[in-house]
Amino acid sequence: IEPNHGVITISAASTTHAVSGSVIRELLVEEGDWLEAGQLIAITDSTEMLRHHHKMAEQELALAVIAAEAAESQAEEACTIARVAESEAARRANLLERGLASTEETEQAQGDSQARAASCTAGRANARVASASIEVAREKVALRAAEVERSLVRAPSTGRVLAIHARPGELAGATGVLDLGRTDRMMAVAEVYETDI
Repeated sequence: IEPNHGVITISAASTTHAVSGSVIRELLVEEGDWLEAGQLIAITDSTEMLRHHHKMAEQELALAVIAAEAAESQAEEACTIARVAESEAARRANLLERGLASTEETEQAQGDSQARAASCTAGRANARVASASIEVAREKVALRAAEVERSLVRAPSTGRVLAIHARPGELAGATGVLDLGRTDRMMAVAEVYETDI
């Protein structure tokens, strides 16, 4: 007699921090326990470190948001100064036409206006780069959250814990953490010779 859908050996996922298997830090079930799909079974030793990586990624995201706001503000300032410089250059050109300003003052105002316009363009580009870094940081947070989730051992389906292969402090290698089976529906396996049928 065996579970209707067979026995599932549940393993801890390998991560970049635990390639050959994970050490079980905390086991949350015992033999005979009935598990629901998605129920947390065990926590591996890499979970805590990965949670710190996730927290760092969240802080990097917050920093990226602040940096983007600062870049946007600096771009706004540069563009405002560029508009004022452009108005000043136009005013100087008007005064030059009327003979009330020198050529040197007018050229200086026009050069200043062009330099300020370039600063405005550069500021806007920096703001776009800073804004894009927010999306990169968001993806990093999502990646780190997935890594934390991957380090947790969860039941893939409902069933009863049939055997435990790794306890806290032990490596969950090729034998996995535990065996799980649907004991609510059992199946009898019998070997019968073809001639006896």
